[in-house]
Amino acid sequence: MAVARRCRFGQPQALVTSALRESAAAIAPFPTLFWLTCPHIREAVGALENGGMIGRMREKLRRDEEFRTDYVNANRDYAHRREAILEQLDSAWREKVSADMAGVITHAGVGGLVNLEGVKCIHMHVAHWLATEDNPIGREAVATMCGDGGPGLECHDGRCARHRVKEPRATE
Repeated sequence: MAVARRCRFGQPQALVTSALRESAAAIAPFPTLFWLTCPHIREAVGALENGGMIGRMREKLRRDEEFRTDYVNANRDYAHRREAILEQLDSAWREKVSADMAGVITHAGVGGLVNLEGVKCIHMHVAHWLATEDNPIGREAVATMCGDGGPGLECHDGRCARHRVKEPRATE
């Protein structure tokens, strides 16, 4: 639906997606409101996940009450944002989905998490943070990536910009 954040090379790092997928066969919820698109960041986050960050974040949620509260609030905000976007697009969206789907859309957190204290994918949390700067797990991941020796949030050479599809120019 929109670009939530771009890098200095003008390339999208995170997108805003629709909360519903519509096909000829059915309407289904798409629980990921913010989608991480930057290959540089996706690789860096993949390394964090492979290094055990999901487990460390689950442990931090168990032992740090303030972090847990911030995280639950970020998940609730995510659900509210998802619902608000749908209301803007189609105020009758609830009539098109089952009660279960409406519940996922209005109450599930980042990536469709039903347990708002759960963690399943750092990529989704980083995309949420890039779009809103309101996700403590995304904040921790970005801080790690931007810390000493980390890869940062941008590549050094704009490698994806070279592969960008050029928009057609209007003829004069």
